[in-house]
Amino acid sequence: MPKPITEYEREQTKKAIVRHTHQLILDRKGIKNITVDDIIHSASMGKSTFYSVYKSKEACLCDVLENHLLGVLEKADSLRQEEMTSEERTRRFFREVYLAKDSLVSFITVSAIESIFRKLPPEYKEKEQMFLGGGVKKYAIDQLRYDETQSETLFALFCCIDYIVVDRFISERAREKTLNYLVEMMVTFFKNNQYETKGD
Repeated sequence: MPKPITEYEREQTKKAIVRHTHQLILDRKGIKNITVDDIIHSASMGKSTFYSVYKSKEACLCDVLENHLLGVLEKADSLRQEEMTSEERTRRFFREVYLAKDSLVSFITVSAIESIFRKLPPEYKEKEQMFLGGGVKKYAIDQLRYDETQSETLFALFCCIDYIVVDRFISERAREKTLNYLVEMMVTFFKNNQYETKGD
């Protein structure tokens, strides 16, 4: 009989799976064709160990997306605590966090997210909405104290950036130039929609 896995071991195993799956997405430039076998091979573990933590590949991918989103929001909060102008903060967020080399933004499209959640049970519906824009809007309302119109405008700007990042039909030079324009639009947006941190 297999030795029962402790809660600590389970948590460490989950972290290892999420970390290796994140790297696989970066290496493969997307989630297409990533299998459980790929994940366990990368993480150097058996299939039974994987299934002791996750019921499916899609449940694992959901955790990878959530972990990535929480990391982005955490880094955004960290930047908000530093002394700098709103313009510098916005540029640093996009260049150092959102569009960083280890960011999944370039490889996770709306259709990819929908394909993941299509295979998951209904209780994952709330998380799906978070990944499809709800997370950005909630953060804008709860943390930045934006109204509905401001939060939707911010979401639309993020959508523009995401589209350019994943579009495969424009040159790298055009992509870089367009992203620079969009980041400057974000700079203008945040400058014109100054926020107060919670507790102020």
